Amino acid sequence: MKNKSLVLAAAISASVLACRSLSLSTPTPTPGILPTPTMVSALAHFENEWVAFDYPSGLKVFEAGFADPVWYPTLDFGAELVAGLGDERFFGFEMYFRSIRILRRELPAGADFTPVMEQVYAQPGVDHPQVLVEGALDLNGQVTVDGRAATQKSYRIYSGEPAYELRDVWIPAGDGVYIVSIITQWTNPDDLTAFEAMADSLLQSLVIKVE
Repeated sequence: MKNKSLVLAAAISASVLACRSLSLSTPTPTPGILPTPTMVSALAHFENEWVAFDYPSGLKVFEAGFADPVWYPTLDFGAELVAGLGDERFFGFEMYFRSIRILRRELPAGADFTPVMEQVYAQPGVDHPQVLVEGALDLNGQVTVDGRAATQKSYRIYSGEPAYELRDVWIPAGDGVYIVSIITQWTNPDDLTAFEAMADSLLQSLVIKVE
């Protein structure tokens, strides 16, 4: 199996999620629900015709073509679901408020996905703060996933209270682009760090089955 690495442009660490200068857009911290040791350490394996990856067994997996729940909030990527994982602790009203999804969007041969990406983030509701606020993600830049050059975007969506932190990793592969979209309902910086660490674990193990 080829060597896989995830080199984050700005890794999730205490320095990234440390307290920043507060602003009016800072979400109000609430008690978090930190993952249990079992959820973090016990890994399960998923594989289908498109991808393979390891994931914390505390997350529920949904395969493409089966009963697909609502992932909230989310942007329209114009892509099909390859696999989705929902955090059962943040499930209500038939929706997952914390999730990790792997999507695939076909592109014309040789096409650059950058215009598609720019169109996605031009949708209403996406907030790109000019000044980082307490607990905000700042993980924009070039990364490597499964040995492939990829682009990572982090942003915030407000939909009532609380806010939602989102991180998308765009991975060109084959005749399209794969998007790993991570949605985290805001509670507090430590909780955000814990869930993002689980997402990193998945990304580190991800194999995309195209040349």
